[in-house]
Amino acid sequence: MIDPHNILFVNGQTMKKIFTISCFVMALVFFPAQKNGKIYGNEKPYEQAETFPVFPPEQSGFRKQLYTHIDVSKLDTNKDYDSRLEFIIEKDGSISSVKSSGDSPVFNTEVEAAVKKIKAKWQSAEDEGIKVRYHVSMPVSHYREERGMSSPYNMFGKKKADSRNLYTTVEVLPYCKGGIGRFKNTVVSGLGNTIENYPFTVNFIVETDGNLSDIQVTGKDNDKNELIRKEVEKNTLKWNPAQYDGRDVRVRFPVKFP
Repeated sequence: MIDPHNILFVNGQTMKKIFTISCFVMALVFFPAQKNGKIYGNEKPYEQAETFPVFPPEQSGFRKQLYTHIDVSKLDTNKDYDSRLEFIIEKDGSISSVKSSGDSPVFNTEVEAAVKKIKAKWQSAEDEGIKVRYHVSMPVSHYREERGMSSPYNMFGKKKADSRNLYTTVEVLPYCKGGIGRFKNTVVSGLGNTIENYPFTVNFIVETDGNLSDIQVTGKDNDKNELIRKEVEKNTLKWNPAQYDGRDVRVRFPVKFP
């Protein structure tokens, strides 16, 4: 006869194993996303990093090594070849996700093989002092005849806009929610007759969080200027920050009254 206590014991062990396997499966599902993280890079939709990757300076240069490793003997001497090479420079400096896209499968294969032959590790990109993954997209070509010198290609695009700097030129101006008219009306209504027929300019910095700082007022009466400055300072209207290269940045913004 089977002891029911043993059955419970066996089932208990079985349930324990099932629970352990379930945890393992959950780890496989969730951990890869955490490991890979955000990708920066030189083309949309990737956000630019503050510090570009660096190929080891003691090496002859990534592009030079790439072209050295391409086996041109496998190419048709009567054709020109163009492709778009993409890869990711990982946080540890290794390369992954190598892909060459072009009209010739043979050239694509040779370009990808050439990249994988380069064993030197990169110094990874950084953003806000943290190592990040970086996506590179660059043209690779092979022509039957030399086409002369061309401008050097920047593998990493433009440097990321630093949101800590104070910009004088932006692509999108800051904007008060409700419009500039609402901002003016709020300031004027708070001051009443104090500024009747009094022309002045309020000059301030719109921060990346939409708050105002370093408020300055210019007008002929210093006492009135100070009253206006305090009124603007306590104003609670939120602003949309200025943008440069798709990034919120700080900018000084003047508003004339009336």
